[in-house]
Amino acid sequence: MISELLTFNGGLSTKTSSHLIGKNEAIICENVDLESGLLKPFSSLEYISTVNGEHITFYNDTLVSSLSITDDRFYDTYGGRLYWSDKGYTTSGLRRYTGTNAGISADAPNGISNISLISLAECSVADNSGQLTYQANYNYAFTLVNSDGIESAPVYHPTTITPANKTKLSTKISILKTNLSTVIPSGYTMNIYRIGGSNPTYNLIAEGLNSTTMIDGDTVAVCGAGNYCFRDKLADIDVSRIELYTSENTPANTHLDMLISNQGTFYGAVGNKVYFSRSGSAEFWSPLDFIVLDKTVTGIGKFADTIIAFTILKWMKR
Repeated sequence: MISELLTFNGGLSTKTSSHLIGKNEAIICENVDLESGLLKPFSSLEYISTVNGEHITFYNDTLVSSLSITDDRFYDTYGGRLYWSDKGYTTSGLRRYTGTNAGISADAPNGISNISLISLAECSVADNSGQLTYQANYNYAFTLVNSDGIESAPVYHPTTITPANKTKLSTKISILKTNLSTVIPSGYTMNIYRIGGSNPTYNLIAEGLNSTTMIDGDTVAVCGAGNYCFRDKLADIDVSRIELYTSENTPANTHLDMLISNQGTFYGAVGNKVYFSRSGSAEFWSPLDFIVLDKTVTGIGKFADTIIAFTILKWMKR
């Protein structure tokens, strides 16, 4: 419904000229039920705070801004986390918001510092529940996951397990309780990947391991007193299809600029190159994953599911 607002200033006026109305007046209202109620103008803009920089975004109802007018940011989010690129940072061209406008380098957490503190052995329990392949070779890799759900690069255990007893066919992975905080720091959990048997790649066999999710050796004798352990009994065919993808700890280029994401993959420019991250992980950028354009990149945009990179005279889509 469209209605005209009438004024009665010395006579009936069908409409007041727009340049004569006050700031709190209007000459047209649309889609309004005027049967009852009080018509009020919108309130003025609300002052929130003063910022030093020119690049501002809202994240979880919080105002996040650049630190200065030279702090040239491009924001984007993934996995509930806020990221931005800034080629002016010398330590990392990619930053992550953690409660302050400065942020931190968006790097993956460090991996396990001392793999020798994790013990691998063929399980001593002959209960016929293990389903590893008899006399096949198995190797294991371990990663840490921080409270943000970001996974570290793996550390590969040097021990090869070759099940030699058909009544056991399982691996006991154990950590002394006195060493657990060194292997799995507070606020982290551990994931385990396995390769071998009929599986040619490292695949996830356990995740979220810590003192509360591992077996307590003081209450379960098979684990061994004074240990936390995990028992790998999975048959090759039952191993998950989740492959180990954080094979190298490779953060973004220190001069990354123009950050943008599309379907879980981040993109950014350095000179005439467009780099892209590992899908689903903003922390991992292979130094070999880039596209070379013939001129310096001046902008990166997104149209539907397509990323478009611009140069001074040309554009290219991927």
